[in-house]
Amino acid sequence: MKSMCVTASEFQKEYGRYASLARRQAVTITNHGRAELVVLDAEEYERLRRLDSRVAMPVEALSEADLDRLEQPRTPEDTKKRQRQKPSKDRNRKR
Repeated sequence: MKSMCVTASEFQKEYGRYASLARRQAVTITNHGRAELVVLDAEEYERLRRLDSRVAMPVEALSEADLDRLEQPRTPEDTKKRQRQKPSKDRNRKR
């Protein structure tokens, strides 16, 4: 995502302009020449929060079966076949 830098006073004077711009790209607000805040679209913020909440698992915590699956090479075609074999959640949902 691109970013634009503006001073805090400029951001205050032109809030509407930069709020609109922040919906398309991050706006970095500086104070005394140092980056202090970043304003960005709420959906982008939520996406980043979801990514940040994912926790990496140490290799030691993986089972032998997990490690075996990771060592088996898969091609994109294998993945597509596997996805076609799994029943979709949408197909199982009652309407």
